[in-house]
Amino acid sequence: LTAEEMAQGKTIQVVVYTDGEEQTLKVSIPKGSREGQKLRLKNKGRQGPYGRGDLYLNLVRQESDSSS
Repeated sequence: LTAEEMAQGKTIQVVVYTDGEEQTLKVSIPKGSREGQKLRLKNKGRQGPYGRGDLYLNLVRQESDSSS
């Protein structure tokens, strides 16, 4: 995400692989997010002995491409 996208918020699609299956998730990045922040996606992680775990996304800032 660019610094602007983190500041303004954005909905992104993330492809995850759990239990041998590919799944596309829509994730809402909240306004005011910052690099290094972790977002928890409840019950979207791996299946374990006590149920499905949580998936954590670590936000990383990318430089905006000024050539386009």
